[in-house]
Amino acid sequence: MTRNNWIALAILTSAAALGACRPKGGEAGQPDRAVDNTAGDRSNLPVSFTVPAGTRLDLTLTAELSSRKNKAGDTFTAKLATDIRDASGKVVIETGSTVNGTIAEVKPAPNRRTPGTLTLALTTIESNGTTLPIRATIDSVQTEYAAAGAVVGQILSKNTKGTVIGAVVTAETKDLDIVLADGSHILATVTEPMNSSQ
Repeated sequence: MTRNNWIALAILTSAAALGACRPKGGEAGQPDRAVDNTAGDRSNLPVSFTVPAGTRLDLTLTAELSSRKNKAGDTFTAKLATDIRDASGKVVIETGSTVNGTIAEVKPAPNRRTPGTLTLALTTIESNGTTLPIRATIDSVQTEYAAAGAVVGQILSKNTKGTVIGAVVTAETKDLDIVLADGSHILATVTEPMNSSQ
């Protein structure tokens, strides 16, 4: 084989090697398979689902509520701090979804010995473009009081309008109005199944 033939053979071999190393996507840097861009896409959530009674909800308030400033009939919103799952464990409502509520009753602190109360009711939850009615009771809230150091415990009671949030106090102070700060956590329990197909 002549020297020129050796050169031609070397060029052909190099070209073949380059072709074998080229990605299947056809261009340098392209992956062999399509990239999945659906992570976190709400369209992957089921359209029809049921959230069973007894499901726990962890919510975060988006604005302050106060027994001194708010009035009965005021509305409020909170964000889900954790996903909601159906009975099989599948995520059906994602963290960050909006939960709406209403203040059913307000009682400002009448004196230095009696704290104010707020009665809250959760009404709807917004999921994947749909608003669903929700029935739930509040089990725990992060509370503050205008009088620092006056609170030693929390009282939650239920009535036909919602959950009454009050407190146990041990000292006479100037102001015992309850305050639920922006960002406060509310833990609640679903009392009736939520069915998205209704």
